[in-house]
Amino acid sequence: MSSWCSAYGVDANFWSEKAVGTRVCGWLERTFNEDGPAPETVTHIRAELVKCLDVLIRSGVAQAKQIEERITEMWPEQKTA
Repeated sequence: MSSWCSAYGVDANFWSEKAVGTRVCGWLERTFNEDGPAPETVTHIRAELVKCLDVLIRSGVAQAKQIEERITEMWPEQKTA
């Protein structure tokens, strides 16, 4: 996702209209719901993940905001950008 964010940046056509952002968010949701240790595993890439989710949010992917909020709830002591 980081590579796509670097290549496409805020691009509603890529992230929203082609549903790439929705598919990525769906995968993240399934990972957090079905993979018990996923939240602990994601800890070391949290900042990069939040940065990417911000790109998706600004590109119009509504589901990305929900995932960003979920990440914030997982680690309430750390603030997101």
